[in-house]
Amino acid sequence: VFKQTTQDLAGEESLANSAGILRHPDAHADWVRAGVALYGGSPDYPKHSAAHWQLLPGMSLSSQIIGTQNLQPGDTVGYGSTFRAEQAMRIGLVACGYADGYPRHAATGTPILVHGIPTRTLGR
Repeated sequence: VFKQTTQDLAGEESLANSAGILRHPDAHADWVRAGVALYGGSPDYPKHSAAHWQLLPGMSLSSQIIGTQNLQPGDTVGYGSTFRAEQAMRIGLVACGYADGYPRHAATGTPILVHGIPTRTLGR
């Protein structure tokens, strides 16, 4: 239907997002928009994993832990004190900020790896 509707129009065509690239090669047209696949994410998760499609992220952000802090219940961390500890905990401080490419909208709980072990961010 798309081909019939646009056959007399000038210009290039773009039909396929990440799912279209992987599942519908006949719909690639002139351009494709990889989106989530560029970040190593499967566009049809949980039906298929990134490994199923052999997807790897095109970039990553890495840093180092430059210190630790021991928090007590009620202690806060992050700009605007956006995280409040409910229990005593030890946290790592990472040398990374918005100027390094870390997104300002990333919330507490954003998954990260520390020495290959999954954990999460606290605060902003």
